[in-house]
Amino acid sequence: MGDFIQVTGPAFTTQKGQPSILVKEWTMATKALLPIPSEHYGLEDAEEKMRKRYLDAIVDNDLFKRFETRSRIITAIRSFFDQAGFMEIETPILQNQAGGAMARTFATHHNDYDMDMVLRISLELEHKIVMAAGYNRIYEIGKTFRNEGSDPTHIQEFTMMEWYAAYESLETNLRWTEELLRKLATDIMGKTTFFVLDRDNNKVEVDFDGVWPRVTFGDLLKQNAGIDMETATLADIQKAAKKWGMGDEEIKTTGRGNLLDHVYKKSSRNKIVQPTFVTDYPSDLKPLAQQNTNGTARVAQLIIAGAEITNQYAELVDPTVQRSLLESQSSAKKGGDAEAMEIDERFLTAMEHGMPPMTGFGMGIDRLVAILTEQDNLRDVIFFPILRPKE
Repeated sequence: MGDFIQVTGPAFTTQKGQPSILVKEWTMATKALLPIPSEHYGLEDAEEKMRKRYLDAIVDNDLFKRFETRSRIITAIRSFFDQAGFMEIETPILQNQAGGAMARTFATHHNDYDMDMVLRISLELEHKIVMAAGYNRIYEIGKTFRNEGSDPTHIQEFTMMEWYAAYESLETNLRWTEELLRKLATDIMGKTTFFVLDRDNNKVEVDFDGVWPRVTFGDLLKQNAGIDMETATLADIQKAAKKWGMGDEEIKTTGRGNLLDHVYKKSSRNKIVQPTFVTDYPSDLKPLAQQNTNGTARVAQLIIAGAEITNQYAELVDPTVQRSLLESQSSAKKGGDAEAMEIDERFLTAMEHGMPPMTGFGMGIDRLVAILTEQDNLRDVIFFPILRPKE
């Protein structure tokens, strides 16, 4: 078991119909020095399975096929956007400053230039800069890094897909999202219903067919937390955040939008099981999106079984408004909000030269694959998940 051999001889079929070779000579191609787990006595330790995924795949055919399925899903996503006239691009992973999302970064250092750098947390700013060059539809599938907590639905290195389309609306964006995910479900998986864990560790059935409801962020807060986000004072929101489990010290350094987001995630998001678009998030949570007049942004997130699957914007392309919003973010960051964004002059300069009206979309590939393959943990759809080193 584990040895590779080369054999020479005429091919034939046995009486039972098995293709065979009448071996005349053979040569050792590769000699295994360690045993392969048997079908009945494979790797038992869950962490060891992740460390030695190649061994687990040898004895677990479902696992072997799962990674083939992941590849087919990514190929189908590329095909969907290629056929829609999108151009695939590549943008840098190493960046001078992070942008495009609210997240903590991984920091590193460029020795030759003697400058600090970070690993990207989003693809958004570079994509919009590319759009300023005159391309109408672009997309990228690539690695993204966020230095945050771990759980079955979060991992620090993950695969992100983002796309941007000029002269299209957020409504078209949502329609394409439904079309893409339903197509993946039916064409790759051959079904539209999937059993997955919700955020309370209950097995629930999710159906990709039918109507995908839309509900506003504000309505969810009213229904589940008793907060009117348009009239609530900062003190009201801080009190609610404490009620829903945020510590006093964290409350002091967290901005209004992130306080509301904490309450929403604790009170409302986990209750959403079927595919649902949550719209109109607080504007200071979405400073790169078009702003509504009531303090919200023109955005949507697709929620399935309590998890965020996609993020979609009617993109902000007004450089004056964008600068003002990023300045507010920068002030929040100086005030201690570690996830707030910084001003990116390179991005603002590109916008000042002119960006087309556009809509954009971001989706975690790993999380989607976990739902479609009915896996409870992201690490079960990633061949090399991050693990602590052995002693």
